[in-house]
Amino acid sequence: MTVSETAAGPLPVRIAPRVPAELPRERDAVVIGGGITGLLTAIELRTQGRSVLLLEARNIGNAQSGRNMGFVREQGRESVEGEIMRHAADRWRTLAERYGQRLGWTAGGHLSVARDEESLDRVASWGGIAERIGTRFEVLRGRAAAERFPWLAPGIVGIGWTPDDGHVDPAPAMRTIAELAREVGVEIVEGAEVDRLELAGGRIEGVAVGERTVRSPLVVLAAGVWSSRLLRRAGIGLPLHVGRSTLSVTRPVAPLTRSSVWDVTGAGFRQSSDGRIVVGMGAFVDVDVRWEDVRASLSLLPVLWQNRRTMRIHPGRPLAGDLADLVTGKGLRPFEWSEAEPNARTAAEGVRLLGELVPALAGVELETAWAGLMDSTPDFLPIAGASGVDGLLLIAGTSGHGLGIAPALADGVAALVESGEESSLISPFSYRRFARRGHPAERATTG
Repeated sequence: MTVSETAAGPLPVRIAPRVPAELPRERDAVVIGGGITGLLTAIELRTQGRSVLLLEARNIGNAQSGRNMGFVREQGRESVEGEIMRHAADRWRTLAERYGQRLGWTAGGHLSVARDEESLDRVASWGGIAERIGTRFEVLRGRAAAERFPWLAPGIVGIGWTPDDGHVDPAPAMRTIAELAREVGVEIVEGAEVDRLELAGGRIEGVAVGERTVRSPLVVLAAGVWSSRLLRRAGIGLPLHVGRSTLSVTRPVAPLTRSSVWDVTGAGFRQSSDGRIVVGMGAFVDVDVRWEDVRASLSLLPVLWQNRRTMRIHPGRPLAGDLADLVTGKGLRPFEWSEAEPNARTAAEGVRLLGELVPALAGVELETAWAGLMDSTPDFLPIAGASGVDGLLLIAGTSGHGLGIAPALADGVAALVESGEESSLISPFSYRRFARRGHPAERATTG
């Protein structure tokens, strides 16, 4: 299976030059990472009147921001995510009113499908959060669910339904938001791989790209899975781990639904504007073991045990490379940039489960599959805000939720820059919570 650029597929990986020909000497703010959170944060900082430089190691949207399911859903979020997702959903809807077609936006609602009573109880329990944050939410059982959504398989016990949720096609969405950033004056440089953060006296002074340095009193690190090792080079350790998720897409089919759909025990999907069905397996993630995972193995054991049926652990070349670097004294290098390898078995299983969930799609042909790399925290919630170094702010560990909550994370970090105080949007997601839970975010060693 190979990745082709369709309306439903990801942006292709294009390798930009290693070091761009021109870089400015200084800017008011530097944002590292050309994904959704980096772009939206850069836009907010620019609207505050700052000169903003965004540095992307390869090409805008090539990583997970352009390779995900595209769900913008309030339903099913953790209680602590309620306010941030409510804010983000409102911001997405505002963007959709202005740029909907360019974003690949579909305002079709979201279904959480339950096949048994235990799953339905879990879906229905979210109603308390919905009431608290003011989100329209309805639970439909048995016949009522079948009558409202007749294309679902017989025997569905019930569904949770949020009519105001929606979804985007990530590839056009990323192109559009990059265009908006350029329009407001954000300077975007692709092929600019940051080698180190320049620190002095406990504060940030800029970033280094190859032999060149860009001076800035404010740096926002939003580089996804590449964030942890760049921070480690600056002596900052965060409990970030990497998973590889596989998505697949079918051949175009007749219009089925405008809703995003998730079987809480299996596969989820959305139908793209070109008729293709994008399928994902949710919690099913491949973990290519790296040194960070080994070092944190004891604290990770509860997570691995809880997700033992859905996480596939692969010790192999990435870990061997890390060990070789440590033995030879090189220190951990940034992850190699390459096309993440999709799991063919996961892709095929997702399409099979799709046919079980929607009988009309049984036997639909799988067109292609792709994978993306997600940076996750032990509690699967993001890190946002201060880093412990003056002038260095973080957006990291979005754990597969990055696209949906990105506007709120960006607004929260920009507000912190403007006021000097963490708002309720991001205060629950401080890195300091891990120090309280036995996952210290502390000065890092080379190991």
